[in-house]
Formats: sequence, structure tokens, C-alpha cells
Amino acid sequence: MLIFKYLNVIITYLFLLLFFFLLTNISLSEEINKQSTLFIKADESLEWNRKEQTIFAKGNAKVHNETMEIHASKIVAKYEGEIKENKFKLISAFEGFWKQKDLIIKGEKIIYNISNQEVNVIGQNVSVTSKVDKIFCSKNINYLQFNNSIEASGDCRVEMKDNKKLAAKKIKASINQNGEILNFFASGSVNLFLDEDLKSISADEAEYNKTTSTIFLEGNIELLVGSSYLNGDKAIINTLNGVAQVFSNKNNNVTGFIKN
Repeated sequence: MLIFKYLNVIITYLFLLLFFFLLTNISLSEEINKQSTLFIKADESLEWNRKEQTIFAKGNAKVHNETMEIHASKIVAKYEGEIKENKFKLISAFEGFWKQKDLIIKGEKIIYNISNQEVNVIGQNVSVTSKVDKIFCSKNINYLQFNNSIEASGDCRVEMKDNKKLAAKKIKASINQNGEILNFFASGSVNLFLDEDLKSISADEAEYNKTTSTIFLEGNIELLVGSSYLNGDKAIINTLNGVAQVFSNKNNNVTGFIKN
């Protein structure tokens, strides 16, 4: 009798485990369907090309699902399988923007790879903006949704919420769900403006970590502190307390140390 008692307990446990497994998969399936089901509309025209497996929307066109939306003058949506399956894989948009919550990505051309969760914008005036931070570039910006990372190139500039500003040729950044920059790596003619005391900082490369409130600089560094200049090969700046340390790889150069 004891064996049957434990057997019933094991069977009940396995049943509950199977139930929760099925419930989890149903919820996950529903969420995936919400994200993959797209709705398309336009003011002027909608054109379906069955052979090319595309839908062309023109005139104040919009594509959206539960998580994002795209607005543009023209949109081309590429799908696979039958149109009724709603399996869209690539969205090309012209003169518009891609939006997810408070994050807005603008460009002359937008390519949204749904499978890879990747947004690429091209043009002379492309941007990633939020209520917190902003990135502007003259060439292209690539955003990966799955890890919230951004790669930007061209004449780029960054405007952060506390009036910190950055200019560089290339920028790699990590952001949170609100579009706030958590860290970045900038290279090529880097210029930084932190506050009225550190008005100008130039270097070949700069790396910013929001968690530690630290900026690491390397290569041809020049700091404008008040009316004085400091030069070096490497520098560390704490953005909270205003402490800047400048180092040099050359023996005949003196390390600089400044405190506000």
C-alpha cells in the first residue's frame, strides 16, 4: 500500500509539471505571435506582389505590432510562405522612423530585420533618441534589440541628460529599455564636454562606464581646465567628483592631477 501511495504522489507531481510546462509554452507562443503579427496601412495605396512576396505601402505608411511601429512615406514588407501566415521577415522603410516605447530611430532608409531583431538606418541625418539620451550621425546607425546595443558611424554626436556631450567618428554603446546610455566606446577625433570646468577634452579613444561614473581616455589627450591645458597619452576622469588624472607613456612628461 505504501508503494501505491508514493506512486500516486509521483504521478500527481509529473502531471503538475507537465501542466506548467504546457502553460508556459502556450504563453510563450502567444507572446511570439503578438510580436510577429504585423499590421500594415497607408493613405495612398497598398500593393501586394504575390510573386515577390512583398507588400508595398505608400503615403503616410505604417507597420506595427505589439512591440514596435514604423512610420514612413514608403514601406516595403517582405514575407515568407503564404500571406495569410503573416510571417514577415524584413521591413524596408523610406524617410521615416522606427519606434519602441520611448526609443525612436530615424533615417532616410530603415531596414528592420525581424528575425534578427536588428534595425539599421542609413542617411546623412540619422538618429537614436529617447527622453533621456540622444545620438546623431551622418552615415548609419545599427541597433540590436536582443542586447540593446548600438553601433554608429559618420560624424556622430551624443547628447546625454546631464548636459554631457560627445563627438566622434564611431560610437559603440549599450542602452537600457528607456534608451539611456549605460556605457559607450568612441573612436576617431573624440571630443567631450562634461561641465564648465572640463569644457573640452579631446582624445583618439574614449570609454564611458555609467556604473562607475568613469571615462577612460587614450591617445593624444588634451584637457582644457579653466584656461589651462593638460596633455598626455592616457587619462581617467570621474564624472561624479570631477577628479581627472592624466598619464603619459613618455618618461619626460609629467602626470597631471586636477580636482575641482
